[in-house]
Amino acid sequence: MLLPAATSAAPPTAATITVDQTLRLLDGPFTGLAQGVGDGRYALWLGSGISRDVVDDLKKVVAKVLRYLRDHADFGVEDCIFAEALGGALALAQLSAVERATFDPTAEFDDWDPEVTAAIVSRLLGQYSKLLNIRVRGKKPDFLLWEVINVASVYADPALEPECEHLCVGVLAIEGVVQEVLSANWDGLIEKAVDELAGPQVPLLKVCVVAHDFVGSVTRTRLLKFHGCAVRARDNPSLYRDLLVGRQPQIENWAKDPAFAVMRQQMVSVATIRHTLMIGLSAQDTNIRDVFRDGKEAMAWTWPSYPPAYVFAEDTVGDDQKVILNSVYRQDYDKDPYAVVRASQIRAFAKPLLVALVLEVLRRKLAALARCAAAPKLSVSERENLEGGLKILRDRVAARADTDRTLFVRSLVAEVARALRLLRGVAGFGNYEALGTLTINQIPADPANGTSGLPEMAAALCLLGLGESAGDWTVERPDPSATINGSVRVIPSGRLRQRVFFVANQEAALQLYIGGALGDNDPDAVIIYSTAPEPRPTRSPRARRRTGVPATRRIGMRPLLAEAPDLGELCRQFRIRSVL
Repeated sequence: MLLPAATSAAPPTAATITVDQTLRLLDGPFTGLAQGVGDGRYALWLGSGISRDVVDDLKKVVAKVLRYLRDHADFGVEDCIFAEALGGALALAQLSAVERATFDPTAEFDDWDPEVTAAIVSRLLGQYSKLLNIRVRGKKPDFLLWEVINVASVYADPALEPECEHLCVGVLAIEGVVQEVLSANWDGLIEKAVDELAGPQVPLLKVCVVAHDFVGSVTRTRLLKFHGCAVRARDNPSLYRDLLVGRQPQIENWAKDPAFAVMRQQMVSVATIRHTLMIGLSAQDTNIRDVFRDGKEAMAWTWPSYPPAYVFAEDTVGDDQKVILNSVYRQDYDKDPYAVVRASQIRAFAKPLLVALVLEVLRRKLAALARCAAAPKLSVSERENLEGGLKILRDRVAARADTDRTLFVRSLVAEVARALRLLRGVAGFGNYEALGTLTINQIPADPANGTSGLPEMAAALCLLGLGESAGDWTVERPDPSATINGSVRVIPSGRLRQRVFFVANQEAALQLYIGGALGDNDPDAVIIYSTAPEPRPTRSPRARRRTGVPATRRIGMRPLLAEAPDLGELCRQFRIRSVL
């Protein structure tokens, strides 16, 4: 299903943009970002914006501190420690004379003037580290963080479940295209997402908080939690509590604190050699900006660049992010700051951007695999046109992504895993199965291309997409309520819905029969083999007779691709042999 034509409506904002619209950005002005992510060039720098639907973001943290201080303040008691701390917080907010005239801090928090409260919270967002550094007499320096915000219980709650952002990061990590993730978040949602997708027994993610975490075996992806980890602080407070960074002195002294020396060294290295995609992170903390400043001392980035060296997922690039751009691009930034900022800003927040990146990375991987399929008689332009079928299918899938994005990602993950396990004829460990662990630019050199069956499956998906575009059929995702399903469903024009199975070889096909997914005479089933299907065995002389019962249709992609003289004939033969 193709997208409707563009209208004259106002362009979407980062808060309203859909996955469909984000894909148009990745197809257009930010195609370099999509290519760079697929080739493993980008490090993800993540902030509280990716977890705001699960745990408290900074706005909720600020409001929680204010509420606690007001609830415990006794203005009738001289030198009340909580009233004193509340006064310090309000002083940071710098209320105007008009606001002070209508604001009564002694009233209950819920009775505060809503407009003034909103203004206070907004101003304290940019000074959250100073707010958390307010001392409550007689309490430990991190009292507001550890006791009031209750970081260990709130951000390390075992009941927390990953949202679509965390699941998407997990998919990109499992696919091998994101090898460095740097997070200012205290929660353990990315770790939980990766465990859910890959299985906890698969050592895929290396979580680094303290220096010795960087030592040891290499995993597919590193997660650098440079502001600490609530899960580890909960489980081992003597080691990890002091590493929860939030207070102003911690941020200002972070660069010189020996406890963070190795972390800082690794972050500077990532900022030096990797492209940056910053999602949900304002970069207001000086320690983050200093990392990029020190990184550019080792290697300057030029602008314009392809893919873009820095991309911010924001509605508006903030002043602190502009400081980073100015720092790393140097004279190039000064020549045209507006153009640099515009080229570095993709107006899509975490959910639509990460979902779109997952869909686009999968499409690009399948396109790269399809190019590895042996079709010697197709021209370069015909191969490019063949790959166009994948965009048809991608857009078909994306059209339903925005109703419930977390549910969408979970169902997509399940469908991809099931299709690939059927193809390979083997079970898996977690809830997701990767197309492969190589970056897209590495796929052509993968020696497994000749035996995995993936190139031929990718070519078949291309043909299904082209057939939909031609009006021959409609491709649907599997029915989640069905007990026996194919890899995809296809509805030919004027005919009943068909279950389509992809299998790499005869052994994988045999597993379909053993598992009861289909029989020899299923009129609604099509098996697409990556290799040539073996002849049906003759069980008895009587089996040669026509029974009038349609047999399960089988098509071999490898001989079909080898024989096709051109793309048009390839499409025609695919349609005829699969009887779709």
